[in-house]
Amino acid sequence: TPFSQPEDLGGMMFGLLCGLSTMEKLPSDFFGMDESWWTRAKQLSVRFLGLIVSILGIIIALIILLQGDGTTTPCPNCNWLSCVPFPPWESPGSKWWYCDDCGRVTAEIVREPELHLKLDCPDGSNVAVGLQEGEDDNRDRLEQELPSYCREFCPDYDSRRL
Repeated sequence: TPFSQPEDLGGMMFGLLCGLSTMEKLPSDFFGMDESWWTRAKQLSVRFLGLIVSILGIIIALIILLQGDGTTTPCPNCNWLSCVPFPPWESPGSKWWYCDDCGRVTAEIVREPELHLKLDCPDGSNVAVGLQEGEDDNRDRLEQELPSYCREFCPDYDSRRL
């Protein structure tokens, strides 16, 4: 689903690793099979390795998160873990959803000195988008096109998110 939280995905990954490494193994006698000492040693080492990797991953993630200042992200490219614009094979204007803030952009129609749309970009900047005479009549169409105006005209829009 779009906009799953990266924390949820990380928690799921760590939970799966911890669960698999600490889960009680069903005895092979249950299935009527004999188990060699080599098979038991491999399974025990894999479980131990999974537990060590889980603990190290949690410690590394904690260190990275605690070094942050709370306002900037320690991993700017990690948005791909939580959202992928879909479908990826479609053109930028034909996707079903996007992983940007352009869906919440607002605008104001300004008539002086010339007719234009004052677009409030997600980064806090304002951009003037020129309009032709009569384009301001259909406000519903303009409102539907605001996200595409944002993707086209806002300065800090990251085209890699398409």
